[in-house]
Amino acid sequence: MTKAQILACAGEPHSRFKSGAAKEMLTYHYSGAGPVPEPVQEPNAEEKKSGEKESKSIFSKFKKKEDKNWTCSASLVFENDKLVRVTFAHKDVRSPYQWQSEKDPKKAEKMRKEGVPTCAFSLPRCAPAQ
Repeated sequence: MTKAQILACAGEPHSRFKSGAAKEMLTYHYSGAGPVPEPVQEPNAEEKKSGEKESKSIFSKFKKKEDKNWTCSASLVFENDKLVRVTFAHKDVRSPYQWQSEKDPKKAEKMRKEGVPTCAFSLPRCAPAQ
């Protein structure tokens, strides 16, 4: 898929990183199966009447309102505008063996039993590439 196709169905990413002329990485924070774009918010009646927009800082276009309860992060890597790799992980990811380093035996047993947090990734609103 192209970057434009991904942006159309996944929405704007949490962050972007360019690497050279032909590579770019988009990073999404999400909960559930994958990023889903937020609905476009229409201006309220007063904003429509006055025609004025809320004053914003010069950097506000770089700030994104996001769900503070996100659990997963996905990085989509593009080369020459085509998706070439997707990596994703839980924000609280840890080694499956970390419980072995825990000094408190009760905490170690709890960590061992609860397992490692995981994520799934899909783009539920994206049509398959033709």
